[in-house]
Amino acid sequence: MKKTFQVLNPASLEQTTAEPAWLIKDLWAHLGVGIIAGAPKSCKSWLALDIAVSVASNADCLGYPVVSPGRVLIYMAEDSLAILYQRLKALACHKSAELETLNLGILVPDSLRLDQDNDRKRLENTVENEKPVLIVLDPMVRMHAIDENCSSAVSGILAYLRNLQRKYNTAVCVVHHTRKNGASASHPGLGMRGSSDFHAWGDTNLYIKKREDCLVLAREQRAAPALDPLIIKLAQGSEAMPHLEVLKDSKDAQPKDLTMEDKIIAQLEREGDPISQNSLREQLKIRNQFLTQTLKKLQERGAISKEKKGWSIKKKPEKSRFQKIVPVPTLRKKPERNKNKQLTLPLFLNKDVEISVRV
Repeated sequence: MKKTFQVLNPASLEQTTAEPAWLIKDLWAHLGVGIIAGAPKSCKSWLALDIAVSVASNADCLGYPVVSPGRVLIYMAEDSLAILYQRLKALACHKSAELETLNLGILVPDSLRLDQDNDRKRLENTVENEKPVLIVLDPMVRMHAIDENCSSAVSGILAYLRNLQRKYNTAVCVVHHTRKNGASASHPGLGMRGSSDFHAWGDTNLYIKKREDCLVLAREQRAAPALDPLIIKLAQGSEAMPHLEVLKDSKDAQPKDLTMEDKIIAQLEREGDPISQNSLREQLKIRNQFLTQTLKKLQERGAISKEKKGWSIKKKPEKSRFQKIVPVPTLRKKPERNKNKQLTLPLFLNKDVEISVRV
């Protein structure tokens, strides 16, 4: 008998709608795989642990309720156990949860290689025994020895994690780095380091970007509309218990009383690289006609310049030697002293005489 795949009628899918859509409402999809991406020291691990502790304790995460609480497994490849304990204790305290009864397990192998069959099998056996609703792996770069720009190698690891999610009904959160010169805020997913498969793989992707004294958290969902970014910061709670919190008003993260010209210059300075007018319009949330007029004014003032790749801050020319023409004072010929009539001759600048002076 020939083997075939199972085929379902659309009406039979009705029973699946009873499953919740969210692990954490508006933040992480139920049974979703995804990535937390950002530059080094941008609180990626803090956010991953905040999500883990929230799901394990059924406490809000950044103000969003947990819909599907349960067991959580975490593997933190870069943090020592002492640092991990301090962070978990601080987060549990902030959420009024008891660290001793937290439904969270910590994987402590010497190494975990997702490109090795032995480690894959051990991780799968652990997931089968623990039955978590969420697995947190931090960071991706410490869990393989492949070329992250090679799509075939990357897809092998991501396919294994997707299979783990489907087989054991668990969400998977992977922490990953962005490039030094990441994409603009309009397409933050394109700024992730390595193959574009990382961006395409995620059901939920969270992107953290530094901005002055705060952080901007962008949310991207496969099966839900993208919501507005969150302005967050690492706050110091009571008894020196740090935790992430959302600023009550996003205006708190922006300099006050700024003109649109100031905002454009500030945005170009943050980007560093040239940025297109469309990206500027999306980030600043202004009409294209007004933006065009303002850009033209700044260009006429010499504050910005337009290149093939977009707008950027105009670079100041390096100091160099140049010639400067200056007038030289001269005197008319004085009369002889023994003459009876004396003439008063004023000092004047002879405009016809010029010399070159190097400065």
